[in-house]
Amino acid sequence: MHAAAAEHKVNYKQHRMEKVDEEKLYTDLLYRYQYMCKFMDFDETDVKLIHGAQKPLAPRVPYIVDRVYEKLFAFSSTKRIFYRERMKHDLHMDIAKETLESYDDEKPQGGMRKLSLKLYIMRLISKPYDGAMLVKVVLI
Repeated sequence: MHAAAAEHKVNYKQHRMEKVDEEKLYTDLLYRYQYMCKFMDFDETDVKLIHGAQKPLAPRVPYIVDRVYEKLFAFSSTKRIFYRERMKHDLHMDIAKETLESYDDEKPQGGMRKLSLKLYIMRLISKPYDGAMLVKVVLI
């Protein structure tokens, strides 16, 4: 066993388990956000670090979004989700011509998704992390 790992043994029996209202996780967005923050030990220090990265990140957001979509479309399992959504919403889609392999994110729906992700990232690096942010994220 690695020396550092041997020193870092955790006795889970000594830790008190916190009760989580699992039903509320699916019905209350603020409760879910607070739970996730606690679960990941995400606090105001992290928010300050993210906001501090705004200046170098903001101009790179379009590039970041393009790379995210490149990665999502590089695997059939994730690309298929977008393809199925397009089939549901695009009445003019020619299923005989457009296959999973030929589908790309340059269609109008893909452009809207990319725009939404850009707005979301810009909000993350520039706006307060509070209840109002959660409402606006849902609307994006």
